[in-house]
Amino acid sequence: MYKAIIIEDNAPVAEIDREYLEKCGGFEIVAILKDGAEALEYLKNNSVDLAILDVYMPKMDGMHLLHKLRTLHNPVSVIMITAANDLRIIENSLNSGIIDYIIKPFSFERFASAIEKFKKRAGFMEEHKEERLTQTKLDKLLDTSLESSKNAPLEKGLNKKTLDTVFSWMTDHPNERVTCETMSGQLNLSKVTIRRYLNYLIENGKVKSTVDYETGGRPSIIYQLK
Repeated sequence: MYKAIIIEDNAPVAEIDREYLEKCGGFEIVAILKDGAEALEYLKNNSVDLAILDVYMPKMDGMHLLHKLRTLHNPVSVIMITAANDLRIIENSLNSGIIDYIIKPFSFERFASAIEKFKKRAGFMEEHKEERLTQTKLDKLLDTSLESSKNAPLEKGLNKKTLDTVFSWMTDHPNERVTCETMSGQLNLSKVTIRRYLNYLIENGKVKSTVDYETGGRPSIIYQLK
């Protein structure tokens, strides 16, 4: 179960945050705090996983608290829930590594979406805390995989199914350095087709290529998953 705090000076809003968080499940709400100064003092002596944070509060506002926490290298995850819709505040919050930013008034569905982001990230970190990550695994967390952009239009002449086939083969062999000839035999596609799709994956940052000059003949282009 995750430990969470709510930092909100408006009691009715804090109660909504509490109800929604309990409805999402998986959290122990260990404190409800009324301003940034009170929260900072609490976090100096207590470890929590998630903070629901407002911006406009007395004594110390949410932005000041967020910057203090990052300066102190406090790893608490933060979801901002606030009436502040100024782009400068939103940009500064995002640059400080928050999980999500919700503008009041908000629905339970939007709140739950932010909580799912937190749970996905926290679960991923716990699952992989003892290992070094591959780009493929990291993409699952960052949602930057080719699958996440599946609705984006492909350039003319490319086929979604073939692209998925080529990329899936690469992700299934993350440590292999392969040539078009090798993949052509494995996937029963022409070398020209394989090369075109690999070049597309290179342009989109999913695959890298190097030139092997030690083949004894013409140099070979070697492909590998990033």
